[in-house]
Amino acid sequence: MNFISLADVLRRDAVVDFNIGEKDTEEEKETKLAAFTDEHSRIAAELHARLHNTIKRPQWFEIDAETGMPLRSDAVADEGMAMLKHIAGQAKRDIAERNQHIAACIACGLDLRTVPQSRSMADIRKFPFLRETKIGFDLDELCIFLAPFKADLQRNAESIKGVMAQRCKRILDIIKENGYDPMQLPPNPAGKRGVKADIRAIFKKRYPNDYTVSKFDTAWEQLSAGDIAISKELSP
Repeated sequence: MNFISLADVLRRDAVVDFNIGEKDTEEEKETKLAAFTDEHSRIAAELHARLHNTIKRPQWFEIDAETGMPLRSDAVADEGMAMLKHIAGQAKRDIAERNQHIAACIACGLDLRTVPQSRSMADIRKFPFLRETKIGFDLDELCIFLAPFKADLQRNAESIKGVMAQRCKRILDIIKENGYDPMQLPPNPAGKRGVKADIRAIFKKRYPNDYTVSKFDTAWEQLSAGDIAISKELSP
């Protein structure tokens, strides 16, 4: 069998690269750590829910202490699920701990930049050190189990991509209908609304069910990467 540890399962689907460089500032390190923890928690939460809500699930394995070989072990299933649930809540606990640190510094009149934040040891002591590397699954069984979920995610991604393409086309059509060359949009007149504001108003009226500020702005930014040429001064 092809053993994959719980730790590797969580890293396998990660997009954020937790790579702290020697030249990174403390703020940059905190930002990278927060992004990594947030994604780690999300992946753990999704896997926990899928395992919990499915009757036919992959069996758990444990690296035997004597032989060093992965052995099927139903006994570690509850432990593995508890670890996943704990990891899923890590991001929320980190945020709460950070907020407590900020509140304490403010209450004492201390500068956040000069007061290091202490980390709770409760999370570290909850499970044996590196336990997540000793339990896991048969990779083939896990892939078969996750395949339908991956397909759903792929379909959702393709659907979202299609909706965005349609939204961008609608914006381009409105630009052209109003006599503008998408690649030569005029700058904002001094003290007046620009082209973007005019197009936004038309789009919002014509497609109210497809309009929010963020949806329109995201589509506009995507078009700005090559389909429209616009100066920075144009944005209202």
